[in-house]
Formats: sequence, C-alpha cells, structure tokens
Amino acid sequence: EAYLIALGIVANAASLGRWLAAPWPRRPLRQWAALAVLLVLCVQPLLLRGMMAAREALADIRELYGHEYQLAQSFGRHPIDGALLLGDLGMITYYSDMPIVDTGGLATLELIEQARENRYDRDLVLRVARSHGVRVSIAGNPAAGAESWICVAEWTALAEPHPDPTYFFVADPETAAALERNLHTFVAEGGGRDTRLVFPSATPGLCPGPR
Repeated sequence: EAYLIALGIVANAASLGRWLAAPWPRRPLRQWAALAVLLVLCVQPLLLRGMMAAREALADIRELYGHEYQLAQSFGRHPIDGALLLGDLGMITYYSDMPIVDTGGLATLELIEQARENRYDRDLVLRVARSHGVRVSIAGNPAAGAESWICVAEWTALAEPHPDPTYFFVADPETAAALERNLHTFVAEGGGRDTRLVFPSATPGLCPGPR
C-alpha cells in the first residue's frame, strides 16, 4: 500500500503539472466553480487517507522501536553462539549476524510447506532447529516433556497498545546463563527502553508451556 500511495502521488503530480502548463480554456465562472468543487471532492478522500496513514505509521514506528528494534539491538550487541529460532523476519536479521531458522519458511525452505498450509509442526520445527544448530528461540518453546527448553526471560514492549510478550527459550543451561547475562548487560547499557524484562528465576511460573 505504501508503494502504491507513493506512485499515486508521483503520477498525479506529473499529470497536474502538464495540466497547469497547458493554456486554460475560457469558461463561465459557474463551470470553474463546479470544477473546483469536483476537485475538492476528489482530493479530500486522498488527504484524509494520507493523514490516517501518517498517524498509523507513527504509531507503528513507536511499536517497532519499542519491540523489534530493541530485540535486534540486544542480539546485535550481544550475540549468542549458535543459531536463533524466530517467527518473523525483520530488524533482527538486519542488525544481527546470528544464523537464523525462520518458522515462517521465508528464510528456511524446510519449513515453507507448513507456512503454506497455515499449520505448526513442532516436531518438524525442532528437527530443523537442531540441524541448524539453534540454541535460542524467540518463537516459543520448540520442545515438550523431558526435552522442553529452558525459559530465560519474558520481554514485553510497553509501547504496544496490547503488549504480546516475547519469551526467550534456550537449549541448555550454559546458553541460559550466557543469555541472561547478556540481557542484564544490555539493560545496564541503556537498552530495552519502554520494555519490561522479567526473569523466571525471580518470578516462578512465568513462562508458558510448549506451543
């Protein structure tokens, strides 16, 4: 939609420029008044849509800064050995050099079929994650039962109207200790603004069960 709006502005501006440069015909005042009213009626919805889009964009930018950008900065400054399991490509893949496994299938072809069929095969995700050396997951707990991964933290972006927490799960105790240490360091450096970071060591029963 953003590309279409930008192309529409350019196309309309180009057409308007040619129209203004052409000699204006002689018309009665009533016809010019009618043309002005018609022009206002045509332009008013575009202006209204533009104002709404700008307002929505500002709100989305604030949410992106408070959530995805802060997560990306955390992994970018303090990467963890191994790959990262996530469910949405975006800023993390831009700011971080960590290898990833994408449950949406866009960056991991082994998982593209489940995305097409709108399903989540936990066993398949776990197998692919292990084959790619995933040590950290922000796409839920990929395992269940005795294989259940360790929940390290709950990350909530307070800038979002309806905050949806992100949970950090790790495959082993060594990675859990390293990730918790990195998150504490990131916050001490001034990161995680407008974010509530809670650790299950201080709040038992914090994290949900397997997806």
